[in-house]
Amino acid sequence: MRLVTVIILPHRLDEVRAALRAFGISQCTVTPVLQTAGRGRPEIYRGVASERTLRPRAKMEIVADDLDAYDIMRVVAVTIAGTGTIWITHLDQAVSIRTRAPLP
Repeated sequence: MRLVTVIILPHRLDEVRAALRAFGISQCTVTPVLQTAGRGRPEIYRGVASERTLRPRAKMEIVADDLDAYDIMRVVAVTIAGTGTIWITHLDQAVSIRTRAPLP
């Protein structure tokens, strides 16, 4: 089992979800996160200049079989076209909280 994690721009979220639905993936976890930037953009708020080094992003997490994980990565990579980050992590075991049964 693999965990596919995707960090994308928030406005691209609907496009990625639609592409995943077309591929057959109906469930994923989406979390709003902040990503650090190398150099911040200068901003002025209430007359005070500051650098904005944290930028809003959306984090998607999808648990999939070993073979499906790389297909999901390809679908997402084509959809976001260079505007995000994707990584795949190996999962040893996943357990349901309610039933305490191992997930397939």
